[in-house]
Amino acid sequence: QAGALMTELAEAPRPGSLDALTAASHHRPLATDLRTLPAADLCTLRAVSQQRFGSFYSELDQLRAYDVIVRFPHVTPAETRPGRPGPRPPRGPGGVLPVEAGVTSAPLAALAH
Repeated sequence: QAGALMTELAEAPRPGSLDALTAASHHRPLATDLRTLPAADLCTLRAVSQQRFGSFYSELDQLRAYDVIVRFPHVTPAETRPGRPGPRPPRGPGGVLPVEAGVTSAPLAALAH
């Protein structure tokens, strides 16, 4: 649907892309801090040179572009209320969103195999 904020991408991510690497997380949410990667994970990430943005790919050095990679394989739109922008998620201390149970921090080298 043209103009939709969230759309399903028909084809699998291109091999060698960041999307293909993170898709190997077996359809679970994934969070990885790139600043603290072990050597094996750094080699795996350096082999990745592209990222998908919608239907096109762009060359990108993930280690220079990002501190953290977060992947949510499925996102659904919130239900809106008449006259309101939508439900507001619960917030923790200091207005920070709590981390949901089930988000994994997986070694990238393990995902690539």
